[in-house]
Amino acid sequence: MATLTKKERAWLNELQEVLDRCPVVSSCRDCVLSPWLLHHHHAKGTAKRGGMVKPATLTVAFKKARDSVDYNWRANGTPPSFHEQRSLSERLFREQGVDTKILLGHSNQKMTDIYNDVRGKEWKKLVI
Repeated sequence: MATLTKKERAWLNELQEVLDRCPVVSSCRDCVLSPWLLHHHHAKGTAKRGGMVKPATLTVAFKKARDSVDYNWRANGTPPSFHEQRSLSERLFREQGVDTKILLGHSNQKMTDIYNDVRGKEWKKLVI
């Protein structure tokens, strides 16, 4: 393993502190050093081990998973997109008192408030 600089060690220590506070992330360790929460585990095609998973890759994977479910999305409206999870997360975190403007990385509250609109569609919870 390469010798780390003082700055790199400090960054890794700070990252470790964040990961230790997040049980979901800390339980999903994959031994890949990466600044990205979602990253590639193996090199494949143009993707490098530890490299960022591109938004388009996430969108396509979400669509495949969504479409593999035995549910008639079209009969009940438009199928949810990957990005709609951001809106749902904003509403759920806001209900818990989290400052969602900061969480979503917005510079003004007006932009965040757009995500708080359910657009006439409430999510249905599936109990398994």
